[in-house]
Formats: sequence, structure tokens, C-alpha cells
Amino acid sequence: MRRINPLIWKIPFPTPLHWKLQRPSLDFLFKATLRNPVMIRQSFGAWLMWFLVLSLIVSSIGIFFVYVDPSLTGATNLRIGPDSTFYLWYAGLVRDNPYGANSDPTIALVSLGSNYFGPVLLAQVLRNNFLILCFNYSLFGLSIWYLAKSTPLRVALLTFVLIFNPLILVSILTLNKEILAVLSTAMLCRYVSSESRSKLLLAGMLVISLLSRWQHLVAVCLFLLLIARRSPFRSRRKLAIALIVIAITLIYPTVADFVSITAFGSEELKGNTIAALTAMQAHYLFFLSALPKVALAFVGGLTVPFLQEQEASDVYNRVIVPLGSVFNLVMLVWFFFSRRLRLADDMILFAVVYAVLFAISPIAQVRYLIPIYVVICREVCALDASLSAPKKAWLPATSYGAAN
Repeated sequence: MRRINPLIWKIPFPTPLHWKLQRPSLDFLFKATLRNPVMIRQSFGAWLMWFLVLSLIVSSIGIFFVYVDPSLTGATNLRIGPDSTFYLWYAGLVRDNPYGANSDPTIALVSLGSNYFGPVLLAQVLRNNFLILCFNYSLFGLSIWYLAKSTPLRVALLTFVLIFNPLILVSILTLNKEILAVLSTAMLCRYVSSESRSKLLLAGMLVISLLSRWQHLVAVCLFLLLIARRSPFRSRRKLAIALIVIAITLIYPTVADFVSITAFGSEELKGNTIAALTAMQAHYLFFLSALPKVALAFVGGLTVPFLQEQEASDVYNRVIVPLGSVFNLVMLVWFFFSRRLRLADDMILFAVVYAVLFAISPIAQVRYLIPIYVVICREVCALDASLSAPKKAWLPATSYGAAN
């Protein structure tokens, strides 16, 4: 056997002739087209969607200065954001109370039926509507980043279906809690799909959930308890959902009488349907009313123009809510045809838990279910069918996610 003399070994040091200029990686924006050769033909579609997204962002800035900002400052009587003017008044940035001079001036920041702390805090810190717009866009960009990090997906398509939904676009242009809910949901997607569970990410997600709505925080905490390593429901997810529904069915009538919860129509859905379904809850029929209430809240805005006469200045109810419901319906149909409705997926479980808990509310509003829309969009735009199936560092090999 011939031996190689170590003295003649050569180390291939790089020379300038071997150096190559590398273009910046676009993997984050075009993960689908760069990693999967089969989808190279879709690169034109991705570029087109990015062009439309950037065009919408530029156009939205012009719309902000022409229509949105005057409506927030009281220069016009247009109602574009659902509660934006009230948050600005509460923070002291608007002089006149949009709900009338005789309304209660000592409204609590956080109560059983409301949570104004998040948007009021943002208004007091930023104190400028344009700065709020820029901050909201930064939160939206951060949300896209977290979603892209959670699983391989078509980022261009995801950004397109999110920002073109009028409900999300209005939440960016105005002072609202919905953009905080979008960011919290995106952070949750990243948290449950990562192999290493970041305590800093968890803490930030919980804080932002509280700034959005305390009900959102309850849904997140309950979901995390269900998928915890030592949870007895980790591999019995259908049983967990059934027990939650049964518990609400039995407890709600007593709690409703204690806190004097009454059934009343929603801001968007004037009529007797929601009131009747809420009345059913008070008679131990929550298990029957939950699904219709969630469906009405998610796509019921389609019927708003036909159920009531809207004021010409109420842009939110006349335009934003119906168009947002159209987007919800389209993505929901797309999601069902993609056949990804599996409780083995952690985020699908979160969407179900979130829907069940928000079905308790006597108010059915489309914007309350934006986190579910975010989850659906992520599922539809994902490349990997398994999505957020728990990894080894998150659950043992014998877990429910690994078995399915």
C-alpha cells in the first residue's frame, strides 16, 4: 500500500481567483421558488404579489393622509376604524368624546367586557397618528417574519392574503388592537414550531396578548396547557375540546346570572340571531350555539348591508366589514379544500380553542376572529403539509403529533 508523505500535503488556500461575488439571499421572501425547483415557474407570481403589496402600502399612506387621519382627528365625520377615535380621546389626544359628552368619563382600562390598555398605551407613547401608522407597519412586518420562521411557506402569498384583507389593513392604518392580535398569533406560531422554546419569546407573546385582549391571553394560556409535555390531553385533543365545551355549557348560565350578562346584538350584526344564540347559552345550550355564533362572526359581515341601513359616513360597517368577510369566506373555503383541518397541528388546535372561548361573548364581531384568519392563511400558504407538527425537542417520539 502506497503511503502519502505528509511533507507534500497541500492546503488549498483560497486565492482571489476563487472568490465569487454572491448576491444577497432572497430566501426569506421567495423561499418557495428558491428551495423547491418545481416551483420556479411561480416566481413571476411571487414578484407580482410583492409588487401589489408594495403598491398597496404606498397607496395606503396616501389614503391615510387624505381620509384616515382627518377622521381620527375629528376633521371629518368618517368612521374608518371601529374604536380608534375613542382610544385617542381616552389618551388625551382628541378633545371630544366620540361617544358623546354625557358618556361615563371614568371607564376602566381593563374590565370584563373590554380592554383599552394596549391601544391607549400606544397612543400615549407615540402621540402621533402617522407614528402609529409606521409602528403598526413594523408590527405587521415582524408578524410576517415570525410566520415565515415558523414553517416553510410562500411568504409573498401570505403577505398578500393578509394585508389585502380590509380588516387587517384598517388595523394598520388606525389605532386598534387587531394588529397586536396578529403579532401575538404569529409569535405563538413561531413558539410552538421551534425546537428550542424561548422563554423571552413566550414572555413577549403573553404581554402582547394581554395588550390585545385579555380573552386572547386566556385562549393562549389554555392552549399552552393542553399541549404541555405533562398534559393528559396532549394526545387526546378531541376529548379536550369536548370537555371545554361541556364545562362552558354547564358553567355559563350560573356565571351569566352572577355578572348580569345580557344578550344583545353586535355592532356589525344587528338583529335577533346573535341575541337568540346567546340566550340559548343561558339555558345550557352552548354546545348548540357555539358553532353558529362563530360562523356568523367570521362571515356574517356579508349580510350587514342587507340587515340594516348604514350611515353614509360609517365606512367601517358599510365597506370594511363586508369585504373582510368576503376574504374570510374565500380563505376558509380554500383551507377546507386543502384538507389541512387536523387537530394534530398545534395551530389548528389553537384556532379551535380560540373560537370556542370567543363564542361565549354576547357580541359577535368579525375583527375578534382575526387570529383565526391568520392561522388559516398560514395553513393555506404553507409548503409542508405537516406544518407545526411538534418536533422532538417539543414532544417525545411517542407523542400525539409524532404518531399522526
